[in-house]
Order: sequence, then C-alpha cells, then structure tokens
Amino acid sequence: MVFLIVYDRYCSQFRKGKDFFFKFALASLAHCVFALVTEITVNMEWIPKIVNDVCHLMLFFFALLFSIFYFEYALSLVYLRGRIPKNVKAIYYSVAAVVFVATILSPLEYIQGSYTRYSHGVGPFLTFGLAFLFLIVADIVIILNKKWVRESTTKVLVPLSIVSMCLMALQILVPEFFFTAPAMTLIAAAIFFAIENPVGKFKEKAFIDQKAKIWNRNCYEYDVENRVSDRMKKGDSLIYVMGDVNGLKTVNDNLGHADGDLLIKRIASNLQQNLKSAYRVYRVGGDEFVALYFDTPLETVREEVDGAVGCCREIEMGSNIPVGISVGYAEGMTGESIRNVAKRAEKMMYEAKCNYYRESGFDRRKV
Repeated sequence: MVFLIVYDRYCSQFRKGKDFFFKFALASLAHCVFALVTEITVNMEWIPKIVNDVCHLMLFFFALLFSIFYFEYALSLVYLRGRIPKNVKAIYYSVAAVVFVATILSPLEYIQGSYTRYSHGVGPFLTFGLAFLFLIVADIVIILNKKWVRESTTKVLVPLSIVSMCLMALQILVPEFFFTAPAMTLIAAAIFFAIENPVGKFKEKAFIDQKAKIWNRNCYEYDVENRVSDRMKKGDSLIYVMGDVNGLKTVNDNLGHADGDLLIKRIASNLQQNLKSAYRVYRVGGDEFVALYFDTPLETVREEVDGAVGCCREIEMGSNIPVGISVGYAEGMTGESIRNVAKRAEKMMYEAKCNYYRESGFDRRKV
C-alpha cells in the first residue's frame, strides 16, 4: 500500500482532476497501522487502558472513514459531473458522526480469546456494522447504474468489494482476528488498478477526442478489434450507426474554423444525449461519427437516431446556414463482418445526405 501511495503521488503530476485513490489508500493504511498497533498493545497488560481505548477508537474511525469514502465514490459515479449535493453529504456524514460518538461514549471491554485478546462492546459492532452497510449500499448503487459506470469498475471493483464485505462480516462474527485490514487493502488496490491507475488515465486520454469530448478513432479501432468481434462471435446482435455532419464546410468558410469546431462539439453533444442505448459514440473523422449498439431493438435505435437528427437540425450557426447530420444504420446479420455492416450503414447515410441537399436546395459541393 505504501508503494502504491508513493507511485500515485509521483504520477499525480501527469494527471488532472480528483485523485480518489489517495484518500482511500491513506484511510486503508492508517487502519492497517492501528490494527497492528492494537494487536500488540492489547496483549501487554502494562499498557494503560486509556492507550488501548484510543488506539482501538482510531482503528474503528479509519474503518468507518474508508467505508464513507467508498460510498461517496459510488455516489459520485451517478451524480452529474460527480458533484454530490451538500444535503446528501450532510445526511451520511451526520449518521457516521452519531455512530462514532456513540462508539466513543460506550465502554470497551477486552476479552481473552483463543490466541489473543480483543475489544468487545457496543461501539465496535455499531462502527463496523455501519461501515458494512456503507459498502453494501455503495455496491448496489454501482451495480444498478452500471450503464453509466466504467466497465473496469463493475468487473474489478465490485467482485473485490464483495469479497471484502465477507471479510468484514467475519470480523463482526469473529472479532479476535482483524479481517478488516486485508479487506480495505483489497478494495484500495482494486480502486487503484481498475480506476485510478495512471496508465489507465493515459490510455483513456488517448481514446478521447479532445475537440468533440467523445470517443475518438483510436478507441473505435480498438473496440472493433477487441470488443465488437468478440461480442458478435458470442451471438450478440449489432446495429451500426454512421453519421456525417451537414453544413460544416459552409460554417468554416463563412464563420471561421472556430465556429466549425463549435458545430462539431454541439453535434457530438446531441448524439451523446440522444443515442442513450448505444455502447459508445465515436468521432471517427473530421465530420464523421459512428455509434455501436448491441442487443438493442431496431425500433429503439430508429427512435434515438430520429431524435438525434431532429436536435442537430435545430442547431443555429448563422443566418441561412443549414446544419445537421445525415445518418444511416444497418443491423448485422449472422456471420456478417462488421465491415459489411458498416458499408450498408454508409450507403443509407449517403442516401439521407442526398435527400437532405435535394430538399434544402443547397449545392452539396459547397456545404
């Protein structure tokens, strides 16, 4: 854990935004330290009881703090931009404060077990019970909102946190052994490798289109090679959606490339908001976008595409400059390659583009 903290601090200079791992690691490390300290002091009769009490209270405190951090992280995944409302924070911090005050005020007893002495009382059960509850609710939040959570989070963090909760349950049932220390270490390590690993951050940055703020062509090619083919081999149905922006050249020529970039951003934003059931939406070229759907009814895709096209037509970039997006889509057939599916979607897209320019009356070469 110390090594991961040092490594994380070194890599923090290359990373922007919140560092969730650091506070998890500190709480986990502090809990492990006090678990070791109390294991020593509780068996030394010459150590004053007040010292034992304080060390055990710190052990309980960092266990509760760690579980709060984990619960808070789960909430940040589902709240817009990771901003948890202050009134929500006030609720769970108040509950934790009340429980910990009750733990401080309740008397601690030390019982001789088969191998070592251990603390006993209402306080430990309250603290570890609430920490256990925080972890359970956090996992439920992540699982119920897995569509909006990174795949690495649900596949790595949730299983390890379930194992950790089993260890914490053992801690409550068998207080003689400190199962909570390895439990929290497991979760902290999972957070590092699945979420906060700087290498993963760099990879993600390489997969994001910095102009449109959606997945880029690098990500598209990676997914086609590693994800799409595997899912199609497993029998998952694929619907391939391709879009091409209308009016970008006119905006660039008449309003400037800065406004052209703004049009791209607005189109990308509309696609993300409307193509809700898509696995991912990519910008694969200057004015070209692709969305991939798995196991989604064609009618759902059609409704979402129509909604996206309608929203994009409402974008205003200047008087008498028609903008929007022409979209085509195709449903993959059994055994068909993604390349052929893409060709059929592209054909439909160009038909839509021809219809758009024919109806608008604009020269396709100029817009």
